[in-house]
Amino acid sequence: MEELSEVCYKKNFLKDVIVKVDFVSPVAELNTTIPKDVAKAALTGFPIDEPKPAFTQAVRISKDDVSATKQEFIEWNFFGSNREKRLVISPLFILMVHNRYERFELFKDEFCRVVEPLFNALPDTQASRIGLRFINQIVTPGTDPLYWQEYISPELLSVLGYRLDKAKPSRLLHNLEYAFDSFNLRFQYGIYNPDYPAPIRQRQFILDFDAYYRGLVDPRDIRTNMDMYHIQIQQLFERSITDKLKGLMNE
Repeated sequence: MEELSEVCYKKNFLKDVIVKVDFVSPVAELNTTIPKDVAKAALTGFPIDEPKPAFTQAVRISKDDVSATKQEFIEWNFFGSNREKRLVISPLFILMVHNRYERFELFKDEFCRVVEPLFNALPDTQASRIGLRFINQIVTPGTDPLYWQEYISPELLSVLGYRLDKAKPSRLLHNLEYAFDSFNLRFQYGIYNPDYPAPIRQRQFILDFDAYYRGLVDPRDIRTNMDMYHIQIQQLFERSITDKLKGLMNE
């Protein structure tokens, strides 16, 4: 743990870092307005305010009938000054996405500065799920889009060696899911291929870590849960890459 806390690279390959808290039931108050303390906290870090209408649609199938219901609501969107990050507050959830990630402590504090006053202002609101996701899109020197032995741990590369005669791979992904005592983790890795379904041509490798807990969440535990998820994700990331990639990230 202490060794990991000292790990800080000069650059990273993070495409998106996402934290999301879902509510047990729609929060009616957020259909029309946001509490003043929450709006003030949001605008501190996300000065561009762009609310927009949104909706959800559900289909119910019974023995005798099929019916659809549509629920409309306001989605309160806030963006960073360069649109490098986004905060969404809706009656269904609160979500934050960073496209230019620096440090976890800054990320966590920015989210909690908004989510904590939200639960204080709306004390009847309950959280049903919390998730933290890190999506790494690794791009390194080289010409062969399927050769990653120098940068990715060998235990992750078996999928790249499976070939079919007279066929070129167009997507090579693994999906692993683990249940810890107090949360779950989904780990997806491999070559996603932005040109899919065309054959793989671009040299990109995905390491996608998604830690989450589904069930009632005490708002006072959000910081602790985020810390716990981040530690496990960081451990898996370090295990998934080679010393050569670590060196590349510190150049």
